[in-house]
Amino acid sequence: MHYLSRRLPKDESTTAASQQEKICIVICAHNEVENLKINLPKVLNQQNVNSTIIVVNDRSTDGSKELLERFSKEYSHLKVIEISDEQKQIPGKKFLLYEAIKAAATEKIIVTDADCFPASKNWASELCAKLSAEKRIVLGFSPFKEEPNFLNKFIRFEATQAAWLYLSMAAKGNAYMGVGRNMAFMKTDFLQWYSNSEHKIAGGDDDLFVNATATKSNVAVSLSAESFVFTCAKQTWSDFLAQKARHVQASFFYKKMDMLLLFFFALAQFLIVFLPFVSRVFQPYALCILALWLTLQSVLSFKAYKKFGQTDLIKWIPLLQLIFILYLVIVFLLSLLKGKRTWN
Repeated sequence: MHYLSRRLPKDESTTAASQQEKICIVICAHNEVENLKINLPKVLNQQNVNSTIIVVNDRSTDGSKELLERFSKEYSHLKVIEISDEQKQIPGKKFLLYEAIKAAATEKIIVTDADCFPASKNWASELCAKLSAEKRIVLGFSPFKEEPNFLNKFIRFEATQAAWLYLSMAAKGNAYMGVGRNMAFMKTDFLQWYSNSEHKIAGGDDDLFVNATATKSNVAVSLSAESFVFTCAKQTWSDFLAQKARHVQASFFYKKMDMLLLFFFALAQFLIVFLPFVSRVFQPYALCILALWLTLQSVLSFKAYKKFGQTDLIKWIPLLQLIFILYLVIVFLLSLLKGKRTWN
């Protein structure tokens, strides 16, 4: 991880996108009226791009339809697609994304979620400027809003660790996943992937798209603070663990080499903590080794956490890292359980 941090690009803002740059921003929503009320205007008022916003309203019953109708009268560049029970073919967001992207009049697509809001009015232009004929996918960072509780600290820690790994690997030329809250790509690539994809799982569409279409040279990373997209963290451990188990289930469909990479990363974390306690050679020094490793984790993480805007977590890393090991085991076991899961 610390070696890979050197691969993270500098967090320089890019304002190359012009007013004539056409982009389509896609949002899928199911009973998200409160989030749409707060967050959608921040997407609609993006600067330095000629944008069309498509919101796919997935059978909402909470007043989302009426709210979107009001927004449509106020913002001419907002388009709403209503999905009925008869139309819904595939569980999860996959079909919703397909309907929106198929309807998009532009080649450049940005996707985010209804419960997310961009850090600035230049978010769309930052991502759009990095898309090109060569760089056909742009991966961004999506942190969680800070809240005064320990669960929030752990969720932000887990998200930062995950972003550190997948963004570093992408910058190194081995992109294996992305986060659908903050991602840009080309329309033709998504439609081609959709037509060839057979995965029918409730979630992980963003991961699987990137995993299937990324090459060593067609992925860019955006890490300027203006390109971040924030969202709110889960409020209970059970909701959080269920969500992460769903994400792990999606990783079972990754390319084999990517699955092995993630497996060995998790195994290394586990062995570093527990091996000294069971090894006769290292057992007398186990606590010292663990303390040294946790201290190094905190010190060496500073640069990456500063880049991600999460420096307040540095002092918590020793404790969070230990819980993270247990978390990896629990989430993996939960991911093996069969059950009905929804994308929202």
